Amino acid sequence: MNPAMRCAGGAIMSGPVLAAMAALFGLAATSAHAQGSGSGAATSSPAAVSTPAPEGPGSLEAPGTPAALSTNPYYVGVSQGLTYDSNATRTPNANSDVYSITSLFGGFNQPISRQRIYASGSVSENRYRDSDQLNNTSYNLAAGLDWQTVEKLSGNVNLALGQNRAAPVAGAQPTTSRNLSKTQSIDTRVRWGGDGLLSLEAGYGHSKVDYSNTQFNSLDSTGDTASVAMYYRPGASLRLGLGLRADRKEIPQAPGAGGALVGNSTRGKNIDLLADYTPSGLVTASGRLSYTRQTNSAGSGADFSGLTGNLNLGYRITGKTGISFNVARNSSFDSSVASRQYVTFFGPIPLLTSVTGVYQNNQITDSTGLGVTYAATGKITAKAGLSYARAKLVTSFNSQNDPDTTDVLKSAYLAADWAIARNWGASCSLTYEKRDVSGGLSYSYSAHTVGCLGRYTWP
Repeated sequence: MNPAMRCAGGAIMSGPVLAAMAALFGLAATSAHAQGSGSGAATSSPAAVSTPAPEGPGSLEAPGTPAALSTNPYYVGVSQGLTYDSNATRTPNANSDVYSITSLFGGFNQPISRQRIYASGSVSENRYRDSDQLNNTSYNLAAGLDWQTVEKLSGNVNLALGQNRAAPVAGAQPTTSRNLSKTQSIDTRVRWGGDGLLSLEAGYGHSKVDYSNTQFNSLDSTGDTASVAMYYRPGASLRLGLGLRADRKEIPQAPGAGGALVGNSTRGKNIDLLADYTPSGLVTASGRLSYTRQTNSAGSGADFSGLTGNLNLGYRITGKTGISFNVARNSSFDSSVASRQYVTFFGPIPLLTSVTGVYQNNQITDSTGLGVTYAATGKITAKAGLSYARAKLVTSFNSQNDPDTTDVLKSAYLAADWAIARNWGASCSLTYEKRDVSGGLSYSYSAHTVGCLGRYTWP
């Protein structure tokens, strides 16, 4: 089964929704307040870079499922989790809560000659003890096809659909109300050349994100990405590539000066240098260095021209212990309306005046992370990780440029998974995150969660 499609609790991790941090951590238990991974597609704030995990500890790998798939092309299961969250709303005035996650999930992975089709899905009922305005139903569906034909021609198509609680957005005022993100994506790739000296790869992806809370309508977007790359393999362990990549993002309700809705079209052009290096089964490395030029129709404040890229490293220290490291620098754009109050004077009388402002998010996002996996026994696996992300937002109030807003998110997690029996499993996790937003808009919060779940997978 495609490992990017499923994590425990039925959560789907797929396509362009995932940033490099999610690929690094695997279980991505950095923001346990958001179900699924759907929020990552819409924002370029650090919360999106570190792709939120399913609500509670449901992000842990499913015990028993891989074993079941080794003899059966399908699986179905149920899980029940309970989580304590010290800041359920992710706002400066923290309100702790306890919530329950009840999930039904299933999938299949079926080879057909040289082809393979696979799908997975889940639906979860998320219920809070006190903050009942956050109650919601989340779901994630994904399907894909891997195909091969003559003349070393192959490719894949992946589809994903989800509804999950969205991560906070730095450009918008913190809110205690529910905000769900609905995500849709399709990604397709065609490859020619296989493992030969020269190979060619072309791809296209489309995504769409909609938010349920009208406060975040200015972040609703659609996006398209197209790429082509030529690869050269000088040796069995090294592959080098040169590629061209173009992307487009449309935000119909992006605000302009004074908060008027003018819409925004983002256009990005990239020249990519690519490398994959696998000297042994113990070490893997991949990277991208790009020259990126990004322009925006709503204003030049968030335009960007410069270097972007990422580096991913993996090392299996022993048969039981592995580490992974990631660092990334990427550009993107989102825009949202916020308000600020200024003190003005009518004669000797001080007055508070509300001024509408625009956050153009962002010119650049830098992120890094470290993850460790330890197989304590044949049935018990532990994982831990740290992540850091920093985003820059261009701020404008009253058509005047204010100090840029900086959004920093730091997070850590510790998790364990126990395969009790072939069909039964249990998982627990402890997470911590701290967010600081400073500059044109300033606020901060911290949160920690602790939770456990049990699950049954059949057959």
